[in-house]
Amino acid sequence: MKYQAVIFDLGGTLSRSAAWSEYRNAARKMAEICGAPINDFIEMWFSESSGLGTGVFSSYSDYIRHICKRMSLEVPENLIDLAARVPVAVTQEHVIKPR
Repeated sequence: MKYQAVIFDLGGTLSRSAAWSEYRNAARKMAEICGAPINDFIEMWFSESSGLGTGVFSSYSDYIRHICKRMSLEVPENLIDLAARVPVAVTQEHVIKPR
């Protein structure tokens, strides 16, 4: 049989998945950086995060900006960019150490 493609599921297959607590801690750190109410930010982060995987939001910065706008927060771009590094770091931690 000749294969035309091979599909790999990186998260959880080739690399270990982050624990729920790691994602929650990341959302907490982002809230702190943005000066947002922590519990409200965390709730919003997880309520619409599927938009990150479906293309609704083009980047973590875009998504964080969206959340801050919904919370009526004016957050400087340098803090948005700093906050966006947090979920990237969580992902890198797991991708760099393959199973």
